[in-house]
Amino acid sequence: EPLEVRLPEGSVIPWGATQITVVTRNNQSNALTGISVDIVDVHVAGAPLGLAFEDTDVDYGAFGGMITVMRAKNESDIAEYVIYWGIGEAEDDPTTLDMIAEMNVTSPFSEQ
Repeated sequence: EPLEVRLPEGSVIPWGATQITVVTRNNQSNALTGISVDIVDVHVAGAPLGLAFEDTDVDYGAFGGMITVMRAKNESDIAEYVIYWGIGEAEDDPTTLDMIAEMNVTSPFSEQ
């Protein structure tokens, strides 16, 4: 018969956590191995499938050109795509700076 414990709604996942893991423990220590399941948040919008930008502004230190966003596979929970200047890889530890543009899923691109 399975054992169950409820994770309260509204629980915040620690930064960087991608799985829930269980290990066994006796009176002396935890087991060295366990079993894990990936964390999937049902209310997180799907990620875009791709992003491309090519600078067409010939001036040094100035940028311009077309930003192309490849839409998410499922847009049912997406209202907008928001484009920011950023530092670092978005998949790792993203830091967003100023917003560049918003694109409504059902209407055209809007610059900031």
